[in-house]
Amino acid sequence: MVMEPTTDWRIAPRLTFHTRRRTLLRAGLGALVLGVTACQGNESATVQSPHPLEPIVLGTDMLVTQYTAVLSAHPDLSQRLEPLLANHHAHLTELRRVAPSVVLPSGSSVGASIPPSTSETLAPSPTDAATALQELRAAEEEGVRAARAACLADEGVYAPLLGSIAACRVTHLEALT
Repeated sequence: MVMEPTTDWRIAPRLTFHTRRRTLLRAGLGALVLGVTACQGNESATVQSPHPLEPIVLGTDMLVTQYTAVLSAHPDLSQRLEPLLANHHAHLTELRRVAPSVVLPSGSSVGASIPPSTSETLAPSPTDAATALQELRAAEEEGVRAARAACLADEGVYAPLLGSIAACRVTHLEALT
């Protein structure tokens, strides 16, 4: 059965009206869905900025690694260096508590002592104890600069912790002289 187009004025406007309304409704719903999808896409695409303590956490982890390497190569320096290493372990523990989102490099020594089997993978330590102490002093100087700069740049939340770390590292410089 084929339907013939009608010229009846009562049917034609009604079909046109319904067709326009449905078209506008579909277009509005499409725009709404597209807008919601675009907003959700932007939220998932945002990149998290790094934690403001990330450089200090990574630097402290590096200091722990350096001290551990020197102590494994020069056990005769243990009485002098173990208290300094203990301070760095305490700093790293506290920094990890306040900045848990910072990812430490693999082989990190946070939270545990390094077993002897992994001591070969640590940074190479100089064969001379005096050179090892000079390198530790240079690393501590860099650590003091970094902690001081981070403390001054902080908006107040982490300044007491960073100031304490910077002050402790200054005492390490004296102990390494």
